[in-house]
Amino acid sequence: MCFFAGSVMADQVTLKKGDRLTGTIVKSDGKTLLIKTEFAGEVSVPGDAMSAMVSSQPLPLALKDGQTIVGKVTAADNKFDVRP
Repeated sequence: MCFFAGSVMADQVTLKKGDRLTGTIVKSDGKTLLIKTEFAGEVSVPGDAMSAMVSSQPLPLALKDGQTIVGKVTAADNKFDVRP
């Protein structure tokens, strides 16, 4: 997985300890997510450190069967919701 920074929509990653990173999700390899933030620059977050994620822009999501779907992603508790 939207949260707002002022009036601009942004992606947000919530860590298991409760901290939140807001910015733009750059990429993910399934194990690590890279988010570009305004003040901390690019931050690499291990997947097992995240409790939730929200994308404000459509992202490609690779499925186990090899298909790729694209949409705005909300993820929490290892469950993904993808909306066009």
